[in-house]
Amino acid sequence: MPVYLCGQGPGGGHPSISDDGSGNVVVADGKRILGDGGTALAPFIAIKSGSGLSTGLVLSGASVLVSSAGTFVFSAHASAGIAITKKATFSGQVVFSPTATQVVDVALDTVLVNGEHLKIDQQGAVTSLAAPFMAAGTDGQEVLLEFIGAGTLTLRDHSSGVLTGLKLLAGASQACANGDMLFFRYSDQEGAWCQLGAKSDHV
Repeated sequence: MPVYLCGQGPGGGHPSISDDGSGNVVVADGKRILGDGGTALAPFIAIKSGSGLSTGLVLSGASVLVSSAGTFVFSAHASAGIAITKKATFSGQVVFSPTATQVVDVALDTVLVNGEHLKIDQQGAVTSLAAPFMAAGTDGQEVLLEFIGAGTLTLRDHSSGVLTGLKLLAGASQACANGDMLFFRYSDQEGAWCQLGAKSDHV
C-alpha cells in the first residue's frame, strides 16, 4: 500500500521526511506535516491503495499529523474536524482525555461541550436553570460528564419547564455529587442530549 504525501510543492522531499529503505515513510519525532493554508492546492495526507482509491486516512485543510515518541497525534483547525466515514478498528486502547475542569456554582452556569470527557466542579447546592445546560450537539455526538466537586448539582429534564436540552433517565431531575458520572448522546430527533447511562448513587 503506497503512501502519497501531497501538497509538498516543487522540489519534493523534506529533511524531516525519509524512507527507511523498507518502503516505509518516516516522519521525524516532533515534526509536523502541515497544509499550506489553502493558498494553493488543498494539501492532504492520504493512505491509498494501488488503484488510487482511498482506503484509509485522509487529512485535509489545516489538519496536522504530529509524531512524538512513537505516538501520532491528529488535530485540525478549530473550525474543522476529522471524520471517519467507514469502520474504524482499534486493537489497542482508545483514550478520551478530559478537558479543563469547568465550574458550576450558580443556577445559570452552562457547560461547554469541548471534548468527550468533561469534568465538572459543582460547588454548593445548585439546581441548574440554564436553558440549555449544554448547547446542541451533532446528531450522534456523545459526552461523559464526571462530577468532581464537593457540592451537589441538580440537573433538570428538558420537559421540566426549563429548556435544559437534557433528557434524563431519572425523570424530572437528577442530583449529581462527587464521583457521579452521566453519559449522553445528542439526538436531532429529540433535539436534546439523551442520557444513556450513569454511575451514580442517586439513580
